[in-house]
Amino acid sequence: MVCLLVSITVLHLVSLAMLFTATLEKSWWVWTDSEITDLWRDCFYNNFTQVWVCATTTENDWLQSVQALMVLSVVFSSVSLLVFLGQLFILPRGSLFYFTALCQAFAGY
Repeated sequence: MVCLLVSITVLHLVSLAMLFTATLEKSWWVWTDSEITDLWRDCFYNNFTQVWVCATTTENDWLQSVQALMVLSVVFSSVSLLVFLGQLFILPRGSLFYFTALCQAFAGY
């Protein structure tokens, strides 16, 4: 039973780390040496001034939906981890973690 609880805790931590990395990563797509695009910005390298010029990528409605869903996924996964750790100490032995499972399911959806 202890092994199962430890593995579920590790699974929560790994999924949360992956979500934070995916949400905050600075370069999702590198098109050329002078263009980088991610979830939040689109950057071009200006050869004349030798500076990266970045603009927000909020022009598309679908991209704003993806941004909102990524933030909600991080929030639900964080709540799920905190509730899981709280339920480990509060719930009696053999109880089910329905709320934790519901939060984790919303984070993955």
